[in-house]
Amino acid sequence: MTTASDNLSIVWTEESVSSSFDTNSYSATSNNTTKERLSSSKRTRYMLLIMIAIVVLMIVAIVVAALSFLYMNKVSTTEPTIVANDNLTGINSFYLFSVVDFKTLLTFSASAYSRAPIIYEVGEGGESGHSPCTSYTAIDDPLRNVAAPSIGSACDTGPFFNTSIGGRWIRFVGTGGTMIPVTSVGTQHCGAYLTAWINGTLPTTSNVIVNSTVCIDSLIGTCLVSLPVSLIKCNNFYVYFLPPLPFCNARYCTV
Repeated sequence: MTTASDNLSIVWTEESVSSSFDTNSYSATSNNTTKERLSSSKRTRYMLLIMIAIVVLMIVAIVVAALSFLYMNKVSTTEPTIVANDNLTGINSFYLFSVVDFKTLLTFSASAYSRAPIIYEVGEGGESGHSPCTSYTAIDDPLRNVAAPSIGSACDTGPFFNTSIGGRWIRFVGTGGTMIPVTSVGTQHCGAYLTAWINGTLPTTSNVIVNSTVCIDSLIGTCLVSLPVSLIKCNNFYVYFLPPLPFCNARYCTV
């Protein structure tokens, strides 16, 4: 026979079990919520670290690019060192030094760097305005050859080309080549990033000055900028009247 006391005990026990179940359920839910919060917090931290790393890498890349540009521009605009050349007695001559790096030495013939380019005046010189077949500036520079890679430090700007007559009559001689190419050679050749070539044909009649156009090859086109030039055929060689190029790291090529 069940007494009132037994009924009360049963009710209390059921309530205790229910209460205990609710408590455990709440505890489990609370634990799951805590775990989810921790997991979300970890993901947030990871994403934040990744974003910080990306920003740092971008800053480093920008700084490196800026320093490289400043260095190349500084080297490119430095005036050449002039030293007397005893091998060319009686001729106004000098060396024009170039900057060479080890990577270039590995990718291009070392013989091209056995000496600095040689520049000398013939007759009255290339800026005299006299007959260009007898008065010109001779340049012997292996690095101007179309097979030479870019070294990022040479440009045909400055006082050497920027003369009182607007340019200089130049004859190219030596192993680097004797003529400016008449077709595009692409970028990163001839010791510079941008290359200059004649967009036209060479004259066939001697002692007649003809007008032509020089194009500057770039990454966005074979004729980014065009400049008026003149040239003359002097029996078995050509002499070019070349103005200064409008920006640095651009150079006249030879073949």
